[in-house]
Amino acid sequence: MNKQRRGELTKAAELLQQALSIIADCKGEEEECFENLPEGLQGSEKGQAMEEHISNMDCAISEIESSIEAIELCLEQ
Repeated sequence: MNKQRRGELTKAAELLQQALSIIADCKGEEEECFENLPEGLQGSEKGQAMEEHISNMDCAISEIESSIEAIELCLEQ
């Protein structure tokens, strides 16, 4: 791989890391909001939607982490 493509992949990994940080922050805030809901509301439609959002953000975090790892493998070779 040439220097230019390595640079582009490095930039992509950095941007993915920024996205990962943003999503992790949002997930933490959503978890905190969910935990602060009264127990009765946690089981409500709103609470269930919040749990689904948290789960979806977990999936996004995992996928981004996998993408970063794949890019790092490319850069090692």
